[in-house]
Amino acid sequence: MSIKKAERKKIMEELTRKDILDSAVDLLLEKGIKKLTMDKVASGAGIAKGTVYLYYKDKKVLLDSVVSYYFKPLEEEYKNISDSNLDPILKLEQIARKSLEYVDKNIQLFKEVRNVMFSTTDQYIENENSWY
Repeated sequence: MSIKKAERKKIMEELTRKDILDSAVDLLLEKGIKKLTMDKVASGAGIAKGTVYLYYKDKKVLLDSVVSYYFKPLEEEYKNISDSNLDPILKLEQIARKSLEYVDKNIQLFKEVRNVMFSTTDQYIENENSWY
């Protein structure tokens, strides 16, 4: 496979993964965790259900990825703050402020992500590879 073709394939896979995650987030906001299905995620992403399973083996893995995807912008903010030359107290204040702003801005999604976390935590608590 040529380098350009491999690069193009990688970009398409990243875009497909993002479409799946965006679809799952939209469904969580509209319908909640109980009505989120792989069929609906696929439909929202404009792909076949089987394609979703190529990226995520089941709903639990997808929900883990949604939670990670949801918190990624906040983690990047935290990293930028912690890498700055600010006084440690100011860093803590900024981290707290960013956290509150993020939750306030995304309150409905935060509630659904909280539901995801609490509904699956018991199942994953013993798995040392899980972020739970």
